[in-house]
Amino acid sequence: MVAATKSLPKQYFYSMMPIKFRILIVLGVSLFINCFPSRAEDSPAPSVKHVIHISVDALGAKYLEKFLQEAPQEFPNFERLIHEGTYTFNARTDYSKTITLPNHLCMITGRPVKTPEGHPEFTGHGYEENKYPMKDIESLHSVNPTHKYTASTFDVVHDHGLTSSLYSGKDKFKVFIESYGEKFGSENIHGRNKIDNAIAKDTAIHTQAMAGLKAYHPAYTFLHYPDPDVAGHKYGYLGTEYRDAVKEVDGYLGDLFRLIESDPQFTNQTIIILSADHGGQPGTKSHGEKKEPYNYTIPFFVWGTGVARGADIYKLNLNTRSDPDTGRPDYIVFPQPIRNGDGGNLALQLLGLPPIPGSSINSKQDLAIH
Repeated sequence: MVAATKSLPKQYFYSMMPIKFRILIVLGVSLFINCFPSRAEDSPAPSVKHVIHISVDALGAKYLEKFLQEAPQEFPNFERLIHEGTYTFNARTDYSKTITLPNHLCMITGRPVKTPEGHPEFTGHGYEENKYPMKDIESLHSVNPTHKYTASTFDVVHDHGLTSSLYSGKDKFKVFIESYGEKFGSENIHGRNKIDNAIAKDTAIHTQAMAGLKAYHPAYTFLHYPDPDVAGHKYGYLGTEYRDAVKEVDGYLGDLFRLIESDPQFTNQTIIILSADHGGQPGTKSHGEKKEPYNYTIPFFVWGTGVARGADIYKLNLNTRSDPDTGRPDYIVFPQPIRNGDGGNLALQLLGLPPIPGSSINSKQDLAIH
C-alpha cells in the first residue's frame, strides 16, 4: 500500500477563518488580480473544429504518476499527452463528492455539485446520487437548486448549430441522454435533442466511439472510459488489475491519436481534454471518502493543435489558478485549483463558443493552455 501524504495543506489556516473574513479576502484578492491581465487574456486559446473531452473513470493521479515513473515505456500515449501537451497531476474533483455521476455532471455543466453556503453565485447542479434512473428524478433538471433548467456543454454546442456525441461505458450515464434529449432538452431552433449520437452501456464503448468519430466527425465528443473504476471496485486500487486497466486506456488513446493524425477532418483541428471523476484509496475498493487525497487528486491533460508542449498547466495560469499542494480547497478559495469541472467551458472556448449558462467553474473561460 502506498502511504498517503499527511503534510498540512496550505489552505488549512484559511479554512479555519470565519466565513465573513474569508469573503473579504476573496473580494480583495479578486479586485487586485483583476487589475492585471492574465496569460489567458494575453494569449487567446486556439480555435479548433473538434474537441474530444475524455473522462477516465477512477484515474487517480497518484497512481498514474507512479506508473509513468516506474515504466514509462508501458504507457506511451499518456507519456505523449504530457510531452506534447499541457498537464498537471494535481487537479481536483468536486469539493463535496468523489463519486462518479456527480463529478461527471460537474464536467458538462461547469457547476459544483452543491451550492456553497451563502454563495448562490456558485449554484450547484444538485445531483448527489450515483445511480440513474431514480424514482423521483426524471432528469438532471429535477434537482436543480433554483428549479430551473441546468444547461450543459451539449446545449451550447447544439444551440450554435454544431454536432455533439456522448459515449459512456456505464448505462447510468443515460441521465445525460434523458436530461438533454427530446423530452427534457430546452427548446431551440435546432430542436430539443442536444446530443446527436449517444451511447451509454457497459460493453465495447471504445469500439463504438471510434466508429462514431469516424462516421460523424462531431464538433464535441464526451467520451467516458470505465475500465480503471471497474478494476478498482472488483480487485482494489493500485493492484495489478487496476494497472492493466490503465494500460488498456493507454491503448485507446493510441487509437485516438492515430485517428486524429490520419483523418483530414481531424488533423490539425482537434484538441483532447482528459481528466477523471475521482481516484481511489490504495488497498481498498472504495473512493467515496471525499477528504482522502488519493480520491480527490486527479490528472488534467490538454493535447492538440496550438497547445503548449510539455508545460505545467498551473505555470500557464499563475494569475487565475493556484496549485493546491496537498490541500482540498472549497469553491470560495481564490485562486481556485484546476478542477475536472474546468473541462466543459474549456472545450467550448476551444470551439469558439460561449460558456455554459449558469456555470461558475471556468465560466470566464480563462484557463490558458499555451
